[in-house]
Amino acid sequence: MFMLALCLPQVLMAQVMTRMKLSWLGNPADLDEWKKTYRNVWLVIVSYFVLKMIFAVPVEVDEDGMVVPKDDEDPRIIVGYVINISYFLYTLYAMAQARKYIRDRYNIPEQRCYGCEDYVCSFCCGCCTIAQMANHTADYDIIRATCCTATGLPDSIDVESYA
Repeated sequence: MFMLALCLPQVLMAQVMTRMKLSWLGNPADLDEWKKTYRNVWLVIVSYFVLKMIFAVPVEVDEDGMVVPKDDEDPRIIVGYVINISYFLYTLYAMAQARKYIRDRYNIPEQRCYGCEDYVCSFCCGCCTIAQMANHTADYDIIRATCCTATGLPDSIDVESYA
């Protein structure tokens, strides 16, 4: 779970949101919608990386050894920024919404930054935030975490008992 939180926090976020029966945006969802959360988040992740490859800017190494774009006027630079910001904002929003839902469900009060603590935690350390949410929603001392399932738990575990 640690490596997933560190390297691909969006995947762990998808597992936690599926476990908690939330939509891909971190909001409570009906059965048809939350069953698709893991897949939908993967579609966002794959779309992000595909778009980044499509709009990649050719680079070169300058005389100081710095990697720089071949053409400073290339419009793909702006498109790349828009793609990055969109992916970041999606992750921030979905993670904060999921964290708020978990706090409300388990009656966990905000400690600091009243009214915006979920966003502050998601912004400042998303990997720590999602690891905390994953630990809070499953007992990893009893149940082994799995990387490639929709809930992050073995398929034999009934997700109904976790939400």
